[in-house]
Amino acid sequence: MTTLIGSLEPLNVSSGEWPSYSSCLEHYLTANKIVDDDLKKATMLNVIGGPAFDLLRDLLAPDEPDSKYEELKDVLKDHLAPKPLVIGERYRFYQRNQRQGESIVSSVAELRRLARTCEFKAHLPEALRDRFVCGLRGAGVRRKLLATDSLTFDKAVSVTKAQELAAKDAVEVSAEPNAVAEGTSVHKVTMSSLFADKHKLRPSSVKFRTYTGEKLDSKGVFTVQATINQQTASAELHVVDGPGPVLLGRDWLQQWTLDWAAIKMVQAQNKPTVMEAVKELQTKYAEVFGDDQGCLKATTAQLTLQPDAKPKFLRARQLPLSLKAQVGAKIRRMEAAGIVSRVDWSDWATPVVPVPKPNGTVRLCGDFKVTVNPQL
Repeated sequence: MTTLIGSLEPLNVSSGEWPSYSSCLEHYLTANKIVDDDLKKATMLNVIGGPAFDLLRDLLAPDEPDSKYEELKDVLKDHLAPKPLVIGERYRFYQRNQRQGESIVSSVAELRRLARTCEFKAHLPEALRDRFVCGLRGAGVRRKLLATDSLTFDKAVSVTKAQELAAKDAVEVSAEPNAVAEGTSVHKVTMSSLFADKHKLRPSSVKFRTYTGEKLDSKGVFTVQATINQQTASAELHVVDGPGPVLLGRDWLQQWTLDWAAIKMVQAQNKPTVMEAVKELQTKYAEVFGDDQGCLKATTAQLTLQPDAKPKFLRARQLPLSLKAQVGAKIRRMEAAGIVSRVDWSDWATPVVPVPKPNGTVRLCGDFKVTVNPQL
């Protein structure tokens, strides 16, 4: 008996990850030296699992899945991963910015993923570079990249990764005892609460940078005696040019003990006026906020089919025995509410997909992408 190399999980027909699964399937067949078309087809039908096999039968109905291997793959691909519209894919690509707390590596990986379906072709490196630079959160490094001549995507990624690593190292160094914290002050205070007298500035050797890397112009430093929460001590006060607020640095935090419990406390405040307004709206429009099924009246929906559209009638899929009672009850409730109506025959028929809900009932969804949707 020949031992197969590796294993392949069943295909999840609801995940939409057919391209990845198809690639894994090809590697699985190659690793096990399966080259005969009939063996490849039999292997695929065996490993994709029951739900995917039933779906494939529905897509080929009334025929059985006896086609060639590549033809069966194309059927699943057209259903699970239809070709997207390029304009929509490029819109999502150009809207992608680096998110709060997202690393450069993760941001680059997501941009590359979005670019797969954009059909940039030879323009891909420039498109990646432009979107990457424009979507960076750090204004300082973005300005640096915009001023770089002959900037490439790889060079932009390399520079931003080095900047990110340097910022991380600076935070770790500033956390060490007696280290100078450059641009990482965290607590806001008012100038009047510290001192009121004028002082002569001395030159300062400390260099300050903001979180995003911009330099701050230091005007000098002087020593003050300040009182905070009835605690008096002397500390150095640095003066920089800029519109930002006064900040309490970490060297000051070592001089005074603050009430951190009160500073970090978060309290929720009730706003009776808002709650009363919401309740008034719920009472005024009770038919909208009620638990009953709503109904859109005086409006008729119309679907425009392609000129060569042909009706498609698919048989009902087999239901698990444990869901038959819930599905039957759901259909009766929908019929009683006027959502669906019974018919004796129809040129069109699409199978339903029951989705169990936490309360024991089911949600019924029509799988129209195998019948009506391709004909629109």
